[in-house]
Amino acid sequence: MYKMYVFKGGIYRHDEMLDKIHDLGGIVMQKTPMQTEIDIVFALPGYDLSTLTELAHKIKGEIHEIPFGDMEIAVVAPSLSRHHLPHPVCDIAEFLRRYGATTNIVGLARGYGKTIFQISDKERRMIAEHDAAIFSFGAFESCILEKVKETSSIKVPHIVCGGPRALDTVENYVGNVGRKSARMRSVEDIATLEEIKRMLMDETESLREEIQKDPPPYAPAYVKKKIEEQLDIRGTLGDNPVVLHLDGVRVKKPYDSFNGQVRGVKIGDTTLGDIAVISRSDMNDTIIVKLLPESQTGGGTQ
Repeated sequence: MYKMYVFKGGIYRHDEMLDKIHDLGGIVMQKTPMQTEIDIVFALPGYDLSTLTELAHKIKGEIHEIPFGDMEIAVVAPSLSRHHLPHPVCDIAEFLRRYGATTNIVGLARGYGKTIFQISDKERRMIAEHDAAIFSFGAFESCILEKVKETSSIKVPHIVCGGPRALDTVENYVGNVGRKSARMRSVEDIATLEEIKRMLMDETESLREEIQKDPPPYAPAYVKKKIEEQLDIRGTLGDNPVVLHLDGVRVKKPYDSFNGQVRGVKIGDTTLGDIAVISRSDMNDTIIVKLLPESQTGGGTQ
């Protein structure tokens, strides 16, 4: 399985880093030049990083792993109003983006109060399209204990956040995330965000191991690159039209207009439609590509 990394260094001699990444079988996902500096996001198979680390040190740069670089994560709030949304939900989403995640904030239609709280079927399908989810359920223990019942049928790895510091009866719970009147910038708040990151990594590790037992014939990073090249839909700094998932990609183009082209993308000696389930997303009519495991496709050559 590929892992995601970012190289941070100067423009000078960065082409040496690009050549070395390609030599090791890596895939360059994004290059972001910033005056005299550059960030290079890349995917690399499970090789020893010592060669790249030595080169990075030689050209005065550094390499960091970005653990969520191949994940799309839903951050779920009871609503999108000022009553629930501004600081904790946005801060969690922004913090995870620092570690490579693509985050979507989902506001529930009936998330107000414990008596009418409900997650609709469409909202469940939207959440299930993601690799993981984080639920922010407010400040009151009794309210959280009622709302968490609705998450029992959510199959993707998920975490519940709330105001009380601890809730022994709630699995995968992180406290100290209630309503806040300011950004989460204190030492205690940063420690809480780090705990969310740590718990999310633990929860998704089992999913990665399960996928690795019967992986798809082509890595999602490779599929993303082929889609971008063949359909000419490369992203910009403000837009990433092909989002990585652990078991596929999301193509942020209208389903009716583009699903035929996506199915026809050449991957090795076959087409994407032959090795993946391609379906309409419940989020903005985009396209979900879920790669089939090798046991169902007969393997690949990548």
